[in-house]
Amino acid sequence: MGPLLINVAKRLKEPRPIGVWIVGPKDAPDTEEQVRRWNIAPVRLADYADYPWFLLGICQAAAKMC
Repeated sequence: MGPLLINVAKRLKEPRPIGVWIVGPKDAPDTEEQVRRWNIAPVRLADYADYPWFLLGICQAAAKMC
């Protein structure tokens, strides 16, 4: 998946993250750096129980924008 994301990032007119990747509490510390190389913004959550609330918050914020 990494090479595909890098290829997409190269086609952008402006260098910016093209997405978000949730990094879990048990993921290796270098995972965040690897995700950054793919031009993806890593978000580390401290607990797997936080995943649903994080995703719900994104959905709620998006709904308010409509």
